[in-house]
Amino acid sequence: MSSRQKPTGTDTNSVTVERARGGVSFWSILTGVVVAFGAFLLLSSIIGGALSVLGISEGGIPSGAEAVEAGIGAGIGLVIAQFLSYLWGGYTAGRMARGKGLTNGILVPLLAIALLLVLGAIATAVATNISGVNTQDAQGVQELGLPLGELAEIGTAIGIGMLIAMFLGGAVGGKLGERWHSKLEEREIAERTSYEAGRTDGAGTPVQRENETRTETRPAPTSHTEATDRDDDSDTHAGSRKA
Repeated sequence: MSSRQKPTGTDTNSVTVERARGGVSFWSILTGVVVAFGAFLLLSSIIGGALSVLGISEGGIPSGAEAVEAGIGAGIGLVIAQFLSYLWGGYTAGRMARGKGLTNGILVPLLAIALLLVLGAIATAVATNISGVNTQDAQGVQELGLPLGELAEIGTAIGIGMLIAMFLGGAVGGKLGERWHSKLEEREIAERTSYEAGRTDGAGTPVQRENETRTETRPAPTSHTEATDRDDDSDTHAGSRKA
C-alpha cells in the first residue's frame, strides 16, 4: 500500500502559488535600475532647484562656514533622493518579477553600482586625454581658502549614507512590489476556500450532494406509465359502450 497522502486544498493552493511565482529576473532588475536612475535625476534636479531658491547655489564664492552648511544640506537631500529612487526601482523589480522581491530589490543597486563603475572607467579614460585641466582646477580650489578637510569628511559621510540608502531602498521596494502580488493571491485563495467550504457545508461530500440533487430533481418513472394506463382504460370503456 502506498504511503503517499493525497494533497489537501491548502496544499494544492500553496503549490499553485509557488509555481505561479517568478524568481530572479534580469530584465526586471535592469528595468528597476533604469527607473532608479531616472528617479534620482528628477529628484536631484528638484533638490538643485530648491538650493537655488534658498540662495545656496547662486553665484559668488562661499565662505568656509557657508560651504560646510551647503554641503550638509545638499548631502541630506541627496541621501533622501537616493533612498526614494531605489525604493521606486526595487518596487518595479519586485513587482515585475512577481517573486523573490527582496533578492530582486537588492540586486537593483548592485547592478547600478556595476554600471556606474563601467561608466566611471570610461569617463576616466576620456579625462586622461585632457592634459593640465585637473592640476589647474586643484590649484584654483586651494586658492579659495575652503576647509577642504572638513568638506572631505562630509563627502565621505554622504557617500556612505547614499550607499546605505541604495540597498535599504532597494530591499524595501522589492518586498513592497512582491507584496502587491501576495495580496492578490491571498484574496484568490480566500475566495476559493470560501467556495469549497460552501460546497462541502452539510452532510456528505460535494459529489454525494450533487448526486442527491440529481436524484431529487429526477421525474418519477411511474407518472408516464400511469397516464398511459388511464388512457387505455378510457378507450376500452368507450368501445364497450358503443358495442
